Amino acid sequence: MNQNQDFEMSVADTLASANSVLHGQRGGSFDGGHHAHVDLSQLTSIIHSIDNAVKTGFAKMESQFDNINDTLKEVISDVNHLKGAVSVMDEDLKSLKEGVIPKLETELRDKITSLEKAKLESELYSKKTNLLFFNIPNMDGAGEDTEAVLTSYLSSVGLQGLQNMTFVNVHRLPTKTAVSGKPDPIIAKFVRMKDRNHVLNFKPTNGKNLTVAPHLPASMQAERKRLIPIRNKKREEGHTAKIMVKGIRVELLVNNKVYRD
Repeated sequence: MNQNQDFEMSVADTLASANSVLHGQRGGSFDGGHHAHVDLSQLTSIIHSIDNAVKTGFAKMESQFDNINDTLKEVISDVNHLKGAVSVMDEDLKSLKEGVIPKLETELRDKITSLEKAKLESELYSKKTNLLFFNIPNMDGAGEDTEAVLTSYLSSVGLQGLQNMTFVNVHRLPTKTAVSGKPDPIIAKFVRMKDRNHVLNFKPTNGKNLTVAPHLPASMQAERKRLIPIRNKKREEGHTAKIMVKGIRVELLVNNKVYRD
């Protein structure tokens, strides 16, 4: 039973006592059988009791209200504290979104770019003494001596100094998609960079064709392949055009200027 119920019962009991006195049920007498003589001292006592009960009840209610008020203040304080914490979190989140995360993304992109560049440079370095030769017929099928086939073809187009050239390895490079009527290209790894450059820069003068290209990493080779039709078109239009490899970049020079498409 709570304090409000105690107060209500106390007041109810006191009022019941007063009602009994007023109707002559406690010590009253009758004059003529109809009107009760009320004991004033008893009635005064009851009134005091009611007054005390009301005061006590209000005091208890006031105490309860004080407790509720204190609790409410604590709740408000907790809510304000939470609001402050949320505000700090909002600021932290804003800082992450506007500053920290973009910075980390930029740093990560730069790191990835740097790693990709380093990988490309390493791959390019490992291939730098290699050359690819195209459209050289296969002489003996799967059992051909590919180095002999290559040197014989280079001799037939007029290249000099073959007797002094040595190779690390020479073999056919199987293509992923077979092209009808075209032999697989030959890849040759030279011992000396000087010999490799001599062959790459050689231009036949006896009317025969020599199609040779650097052995590039896949991404650079794809860019070179993309630029070849553009180069050929520019040449048909009367421009001087050639594809150059500069570091890890493949560029098309048209009239000695870098072509941008």
